[in-house]
Amino acid sequence: MKIKSCIPIAIILCANSAFSQNQIKLNFLTEHIKLWDLSFNKRDTITLFRLADSAITITAGGGTELGMIEFKKTVTGLYTDRRELTMKMTAAKVELSEWPLGYDSGDWIETWFEKSDNSKNQIKGKYWRMWKIENDTCKVMAIILTPMSWNK
Repeated sequence: MKIKSCIPIAIILCANSAFSQNQIKLNFLTEHIKLWDLSFNKRDTITLFRLADSAITITAGGGTELGMIEFKKTVTGLYTDRRELTMKMTAAKVELSEWPLGYDSGDWIETWFEKSDNSKNQIKGKYWRMWKIENDTCKVMAIILTPMSWNK
């Protein structure tokens, strides 16, 4: 009789362990999401480029860019051309996949001043970002930025 009563406890312990592992991975991903946003706004390209997958794909209103070389050109170009550039991605949803992947999605706000202009620009929109979860890090594989409004 005692063996039968242990089976439900074992199932509960396994379920709790799976939940704990999932929560640990979710927390791990959330920390990388914060690190990406912080490094972008501090212009910390070393950290930002380390968090990007070598085959990163970015799709925005201006088109699609593929790979690390294009990503680096775009980011350094933005930093050069746009004074006081900030980007805020506020996650409404963060989820893990059955595969070693996760995503975050939500609202995106980008503000800046052009080099030759003193009026503030602001784009508001939605974003979706896919992450590859590796042993000791997470890397962005893809970002989709959908502009919804632009104020100048």
